[in-house]
Amino acid sequence: MSVATQVRARTLQTQTVLDQLFNAARAGDRAAFTSMVSTRDSAFRPRAQMIFENLRVLPLSTLQLTVRPRFAHLPGDRHRELGDGSWVQEAVLRWRLPSEAAPAEHTVWLTMVVEGQQTRLAGTTDIPGNGQQPAPLPLWWLEAVRVERTPQVTALVSKAINAPNRWARSADAVTTKIRPSVAGVVRDWSGSLVLEVPGSSEAFEQVLGARGPSVDHTAAVTRAVGLDPATAPVHIVVNPIVSSKLTLVGVSVLVAHEATHMATHSVDSPAPAWVVEGLADQVAYSAYPNARRAAAPLVALVQAGRLPRALPEDDRFHTSEDGVDLAYTEAWLACRYVAEKYSPRQLGQLYRQLDRGSTLDQAARSVLNVSAGKFVADWRRYLSSVSS
Repeated sequence: MSVATQVRARTLQTQTVLDQLFNAARAGDRAAFTSMVSTRDSAFRPRAQMIFENLRVLPLSTLQLTVRPRFAHLPGDRHRELGDGSWVQEAVLRWRLPSEAAPAEHTVWLTMVVEGQQTRLAGTTDIPGNGQQPAPLPLWWLEAVRVERTPQVTALVSKAINAPNRWARSADAVTTKIRPSVAGVVRDWSGSLVLEVPGSSEAFEQVLGARGPSVDHTAAVTRAVGLDPATAPVHIVVNPIVSSKLTLVGVSVLVAHEATHMATHSVDSPAPAWVVEGLADQVAYSAYPNARRAAAPLVALVQAGRLPRALPEDDRFHTSEDGVDLAYTEAWLACRYVAEKYSPRQLGQLYRQLDRGSTLDQAARSVLNVSAGKFVADWRRYLSSVSS
């Protein structure tokens, strides 16, 4: 058999098995699903059943797994465990929730094995590394989830988190509270949110496809779930370790901040980070003013004569950087300055101008009738008088 023929045969075999697996899961046919799962790796059986249960409860309007003719080598120990008739193959997973206009899209790797005349699924974790950053994965592909729903929010929450309905209800209340502020920036926001709440730091990293100290200190991320940020659905992914240390108000502020990113679709915005992050904080703190004491560290520095000389650059918002909290506070107070000195409406206009690619000087002259230099100078004077 030629290599090309073998590639076609294996791709067809894999696609046939996956179609049968997904059809069985959607139909709730556990016996048919289980018959397509290999027994050679006993540790995979519970994982396969977890995926089956997740597919039963997920309110999916689209579910599609398309095999690609791309393969990876199994490590020696895995090859010995599964036998010569085993391989790892790439596939594209597409899934869509009812509130979303387009499906989420992920690259997954599937371990297949031939047992007699039958090809079966033998694993989902033999992911080739090559020293590259891992690809993002859906939470429901990684661990058992429950689905929390309100008219505006769908939350996929790890069953390891013992707080039923907390996230959907909290997020629903947040969207209601921030809608008036968001309407000044985005007039057609539906108010719908999708959250993924992993049960561990490891799962959080896998959902993001990222790892490292910067991820460990991130409370939540708003991200496009697909290859093209302009068209992919946007989800809020919550870090369970960091968020568990927040008060109820703190969680609301966190969700309000990330929901503003969703509403403005900031994941592909060319606007500078200070206005993207500052606007999100301004909306959140306007909705929850009791949390405004977040400005205290910057106020203390200003009172000590350490006034920032310029608006924070984008690289200061990397969570691994020292002083990231100050960068966020400076950004928030720049947006708060515009809202107080001019108006919330003009803050929304300023954001929209920058979001369209205008320079700060162009946007400030158009919306505020001042140059960029005067805007920054006036903001610095504002910082000298502001209190938390």
